[in-house]
Amino acid sequence: MACMPSAVIGSRRSRIRKYMSTITVIDDTRAKARVAVFIESVGLRPMDSGPLPMARKLERVCLLSLGLLAHVVKHTNFSIGVSLPG
Repeated sequence: MACMPSAVIGSRRSRIRKYMSTITVIDDTRAKARVAVFIESVGLRPMDSGPLPMARKLERVCLLSLGLLAHVVKHTNFSIGVSLPG
């Protein structure tokens, strides 16, 4: 078993985290800014997904994704497209 120095492991994590995003759905502008700063401080990229009512839609998309992953596509290399009216 090969051992890697912690600096190498840490640099790999930071490269991976740079591309990892977390979704935020917040109404309050000040709170949104504070949460974004916190998310960036742990090495992730915040993605503003709009006002709070969007959370319910995103939860349903997550359930759809998990259902497809578990029962249909059997892998994570897929995406769901969304077209918004207007």
